[in-house]
Amino acid sequence: MQELLLQVRQTKQLGYKLIGDNIDKGVKARFMRVEDHSNKSLHYFHACAIENRVDLREYPDERPQGCEDCPKRRALRLLPSAEDDKELRLNIGTIIGRILT
Repeated sequence: MQELLLQVRQTKQLGYKLIGDNIDKGVKARFMRVEDHSNKSLHYFHACAIENRVDLREYPDERPQGCEDCPKRRALRLLPSAEDDKELRLNIGTIIGRILT
C-alpha cells in the first residue's frame, strides 16, 4: 500500500486552478420608440484553467506539526489584547491633549 501511495505521489500532475469572473453591464437606449431599442442588461462570464507553476509533489499531504487548525486561535493572536487597548487609549489621550492645547 505504501509503495502504491508513493508511486501515485510521484506521478501526480502539478494540477490546475479554475479562475472565473463575471461582468454585468447595463446599456440604456437613447430612444425607446421601437421594441428593438430598449434597455439591455448584458451578462458575461469568463473562465480559464491555469496550470500550477509550483511543484508541491515532494511535500507531504499531512498538516505540519505546530500548525494551528482552529481559526479562532489565529484570530485571537491577531486581535489586540487588553494591554494593547490600554496603550492605545493612553496614546490617543496624549494626541488629543496636544491638539487641544
